[in-house]
Amino acid sequence: MEFWNDQSGIVIGDPINNKFFISRTFDGGNTWQNIPMKNYPGADSGEACFAASGTNIRKIGNDAACFISGGLRSRLFIKDKIINLPIIQGRESTGANSIALKNKKTFIVVGGDFNTPDSSEKNCVITIDAGINWTYPFIPPHGYRSCVEYLNKNKWMTCGLNGVDISNNDGITWTWISKESFNVCMKAKKGNGVFLAGGNGKVGKLLEK
Repeated sequence: MEFWNDQSGIVIGDPINNKFFISRTFDGGNTWQNIPMKNYPGADSGEACFAASGTNIRKIGNDAACFISGGLRSRLFIKDKIINLPIIQGRESTGANSIALKNKKTFIVVGGDFNTPDSSEKNCVITIDAGINWTYPFIPPHGYRSCVEYLNKNKWMTCGLNGVDISNNDGITWTWISKESFNVCMKAKKGNGVFLAGGNGKVGKLLEK
């Protein structure tokens, strides 16, 4: 789920009849309207959206959104464009889990295989041209990651089952700062607070040195 402002939001769901479900709200979530089924993006067999962090859909500016898929196939959907992601895929437990945007061109996508949480194989990809080209980090996050968040300047955070990583150079290298398991991280809309949430009601906060 993603909101542009207090009133306007969008939610993505797993495929129904091989098409991704999308619904919109214009009253702060009190009511939702499904977009016309003919406009639902098509999904391949075994392609779906992971719900671990709720960050597989993100706004792009004030008038658009993009989303990612995982599973047997992993892709990025931006308006009328569908882009194959060079992230690990091919099994139900693999693929992209989360996307974060620095601006309209610089995105980082994370994921991996949640059945092998310590594996860093193709678990993070970076684009600086809105998906035309992709690169891998020189030092990737240290395992499967279910969420990535842009913080400020060149700083990003990602978290997963075996811990939390920070990058201070737009995802080129990642430092493993905690081995605590978290499912989602998010920067406060106002202020500099960065919070994490995990299983059994666990909540964390990033403390800057």
